[in-house]
Amino acid sequence: MKTLKRVVVALLMATLCSSAAYAQSDAELWLEGTLQFEPVDDLRVSITQHLRFNDDMSRLDKAMPELALGWRGHRSIRPEVGYRFIAEHRPDEWRIHHRPYAQLTLRHSIDDVVLSLRVRSQHTLVEKKKSHLWEHVLRNRARVSWEFADDWEVNGDAELFALASEEERFHASRWRLGVGLAREFDDHTVQIGYQVRSSIGRTPVSTRHILTLGYEFDI
Repeated sequence: MKTLKRVVVALLMATLCSSAAYAQSDAELWLEGTLQFEPVDDLRVSITQHLRFNDDMSRLDKAMPELALGWRGHRSIRPEVGYRFIAEHRPDEWRIHHRPYAQLTLRHSIDDVVLSLRVRSQHTLVEKKKSHLWEHVLRNRARVSWEFADDWEVNGDAELFALASEEERFHASRWRLGVGLAREFDDHTVQIGYQVRSSIGRTPVSTRHILTLGYEFDI
């Protein structure tokens, strides 16, 4: 138990200290509101609105409503499918993208600590000028969360993104580290977090520092 708690603290410190030497960086703000309910036993429906601001949090970059269906019949295995509509703000227009995805999350609990591994396959139909193309990405995320007090949780995660090339071979394209704090109030949960995301194999390296604010309501 003590070892797992040290892992959480180490993730916090590693995230806060990383990315100091990168050439290009930007600060972003991500806002997220989620409504969740179970129309039938073990089926979780989530409706989420994402708003993302870039250019040092001064400009709306993306507005993304999302619908997801997840099975909760087993505490350790959680499959989910979803769809995200993406409206991306360009200087002279809004570009529309469509992103269906499927994911599987494996969870294991040890006292107040939860370890999880999520694998997501997402496929985005990207609009570029007058053409459209599919972008295929495989995401692998490991997370540690710790309920250190009643209704309080701290978490840390690391994620690797793999992008499919024209030859349909996946290669690492970016990584992300994050830490967060959540507080539950009955059916309401509020969250605050920090993420750092950086590209792989690009020159100069592009880095994003992201403040995240979230709200969830369980009906």
